[in-house]
Amino acid sequence: MEKRKSWLRGVRGISLVVVGIFLGATLLTPAVAHVTDSIAHLFSHTDQRYYKKVTANARFLPGATVPAGRTIRGTFTQRSGPGTYHLANYEFGGRMAGDITPHFIHVGDSPPAGCPGTAANPKANSGHLCLYATAETNISALTCAFNIEFYSCPGTDRTGFGLAIYATNAGSSFEASGRWAVKAPAAGVTAPVRKSPDADSVPGPA
Repeated sequence: MEKRKSWLRGVRGISLVVVGIFLGATLLTPAVAHVTDSIAHLFSHTDQRYYKKVTANARFLPGATVPAGRTIRGTFTQRSGPGTYHLANYEFGGRMAGDITPHFIHVGDSPPAGCPGTAANPKANSGHLCLYATAETNISALTCAFNIEFYSCPGTDRTGFGLAIYATNAGSSFEASGRWAVKAPAAGVTAPVRKSPDADSVPGPA
């Protein structure tokens, strides 16, 4: 009799396990289907709601071509103890499709035609880099943006620019700070070759 009871308990246990598996599968199937449908629904909207990888790479990765007409803004701050000049490099965060014409606008100067903004609201026309100084101490008119590769002043590279600030009095400390804006030109636009009295004054690479 005891063996029969044990056998019945075993059968009941197996039955309960089978019923549990069946109920679990029955309940789980709609849940899995719901999650699957939700994921499929989410990805069906990727074109409208999210950037594809190729688009994100082209738009945000360093070295990508900056679309024509896009404005990039930044700030600059350079200071030095007694000396003649101080150099620093600044990046656009992408590559311009055409050449850039730079302008350094000293405090109190009127911006040129390619720079329709102000120090408080920096703007630039297509193909122009406009550096609006907001503060200057002992800064010479020789101060300019220069081409990082060739050290020509004024000039820029298609990926960024150097800024050379010059002291009026080499025996005192000097500094300059401000904001800049550059607007990407169309592909193939070439900036005019410009020379100035200080065109060869930027020290070359060490």
